[in-house]
Amino acid sequence: MALSDHPRDEWNDLWLLLEIVHEGKQPQVLGENITSDVSD
Repeated sequence: MALSDHPRDEWNDLWLLLEIVHEGKQPQVLGENITSDVSD
């Protein structure tokens, strides 16, 4: 992957991606899916 136009010129180079990690949170969605009608 080529990085270009970065403010730090030394970072503008070819890079090999080894790992991609995605993380996200949407608490409002979790609240809609929780029900109080739980039975054991």
